[in-house]
Amino acid sequence: MHLLDLPIEVLERIFLQLDPFKVAKYRRVCRSFNRVLTGSPFSKLIGLVHIGHCRESRFDGPEDIFCFATPASFGEDFLRQVQTKVAQSFESDGFHQYSFKNLKVVPINPTKSNNATSLLDLFPSEVDGPKKTFHLTGPLPSTVDSLKQLTSLDFGGSCILRGANVKLMCDTVTGPIPPELGNLVNLTNLNLSHGTLLLRSTIPDCFGNLVNLEVLDISCAMLTGCMPASLGNLINLVELRLQQNSLSGKLPDIFGGMTKLRMLSLDHNYLEGLVPISIGRCMQSEGDSIADTNNGVRFTSQLDLSSLRTYAASLKNLECLQLYENKLEGALPAEIGRLTKLKILSLGRNQLCGVIPDSISGLVALKQLNLRRNSFVGRIPDSITSLVNLTHLFLEYNGLNGQLPTKIGLLGSLEVLTLNDNRFCGEIPESIGSLTRLRILDLSHNQLTGAIPPSVFMLSNLSTLELNNNCLVGPLHQDIGALTRLTMLDLSHNQLTGSVPESILQLPVNKLKLNHNQLSGALPKFGALRCIETLHLDHNEFSGHLPKDTQGLSCLNCLNLSDNQLSGPIPSSIVSNVSMERMNLSNNSFSGTIPWAFGDMKQIKILDLSNNQLSGLIPESLDSCRELRRLDLSGNKLEGDLPERFRTELAGETEMKFMVRYGQLN
Repeated sequence: MHLLDLPIEVLERIFLQLDPFKVAKYRRVCRSFNRVLTGSPFSKLIGLVHIGHCRESRFDGPEDIFCFATPASFGEDFLRQVQTKVAQSFESDGFHQYSFKNLKVVPINPTKSNNATSLLDLFPSEVDGPKKTFHLTGPLPSTVDSLKQLTSLDFGGSCILRGANVKLMCDTVTGPIPPELGNLVNLTNLNLSHGTLLLRSTIPDCFGNLVNLEVLDISCAMLTGCMPASLGNLINLVELRLQQNSLSGKLPDIFGGMTKLRMLSLDHNYLEGLVPISIGRCMQSEGDSIADTNNGVRFTSQLDLSSLRTYAASLKNLECLQLYENKLEGALPAEIGRLTKLKILSLGRNQLCGVIPDSISGLVALKQLNLRRNSFVGRIPDSITSLVNLTHLFLEYNGLNGQLPTKIGLLGSLEVLTLNDNRFCGEIPESIGSLTRLRILDLSHNQLTGAIPPSVFMLSNLSTLELNNNCLVGPLHQDIGALTRLTMLDLSHNQLTGSVPESILQLPVNKLKLNHNQLSGALPKFGALRCIETLHLDHNEFSGHLPKDTQGLSCLNCLNLSDNQLSGPIPSSIVSNVSMERMNLSNNSFSGTIPWAFGDMKQIKILDLSNNQLSGLIPESLDSCRELRRLDLSGNKLEGDLPERFRTELAGETEMKFMVRYGQLN
């Protein structure tokens, strides 16, 4: 009798004695095989295929690469596709794929799967081992719903640990989401976030069946469509994270029964309409509560914050309110001060206007206040100084004006203060020196006047100090060297006078900008600034020669000393570093020849030596500056021709991309 003539029941008995995955390769040539392997009980079988390994792991060690397979999918075409996608996701030559002839499927042990509570428990013991990293890839089979006992299914792309030695990476599992996941009713944790897991998939309506879920994370997964109303059945949710997708439509009113919800994150989507009032109700219980609908949730009905007058009482336990980068309009209501447990208030990048309400002083627990890039006007209320727990204050890019609070020093916990790009006037308060924890201070692009208070230079924790583009006057304080952690100092575009204190050379700065002031005297011996990357001293009244000891400036890539009264020769040591990309020495009185060593600046892109008193031949060594795209030698007394490359490029098709000015040659 031919095999095709055997009843299905007989074939099943035969196959039960065999390995269904071993005979799966014959499925295409035998209809009876196909019918058996794609039907019950074999349709519910899942196996793991060891398709290769990564020799140079992106993580802690070598990775064994596995993918799910079923008797219906197991075959050379399927496995080749998975191997190809894995090879594309790893660096070149990082993935070593196994020959199809050597591949085998390790069936998930039915007995073991009945006891498994997490995905990692399903890995067969024969491929387990100490200090190993497994990487799971390929499509998620619909038959995953046979793993009824799972309580945790995590494809989040991060490590799932068992003990201390085994890691499972899932950041290249592909989609779309199998609706069958809705049958895993014992799940308490479902993480489908990150990677390419869900390629333009929607949230299955059947996810409303997962009533035991405590954590649902489908963030960064290219989701589309609407949020299904069935998610309202998930009354045990503690965390719901759907941020950074392309969800659209109205935000459904599904939160009334989620009394345990502590984290709601919907940012970076295209949801519209009003925030449901049920969000307020679901967060009335005691404990930490976070509502996060920031960055990209598009409220097309032009939601304003006046609704806080309704929500304030029900949000009394709210600790985090983030509505960053939406289309919020209108004023910030005084009721905001009733959210007394709020620790983070982030309303930046909106269209809010009006004044900052004095009631903001009621946010006594607040640590971070972000109102940047709105249209707030008026003064900063003096009452803000009562927020003694505030560590971050972002008010930049508004229309705020008036003087800074004189008692701003009472905000003793402040670490970051950015008030730049407003219209503040008057002097910088002396009390600012009491902010001893301050790491970043940015008061730039305002209308501040007077001298820089000496107390500013006592803020020993500062790493960034930006006071540029104001109307500050007076000399630099001699104690500026006390800022021993300062890496960024920008005092440009003011009216500072006097010489630069030698103590400035003690700073570990990588960016120093003192340009567009009225500073005078000799240049600071900037060769001592070993970490300097950007040095702008242009448009001042410095005189004398360039310092000779500049050979240690290995990090310097941008030097601008233009528009001063500098003279003498240009020392070769100034170009001894190979990182230089931009150099501007124009509009001075430098004399002598252009050093041959200028050709050693292999990274130089812009070189401006115009309007000096340089003479002699243009060095041929400039021909080796292959990155140079702008060269200005005009206004000097140079002789001879440009190096050959420049003449060739000027005559060729690159003329519009290359600028050379060399003036009248003798």
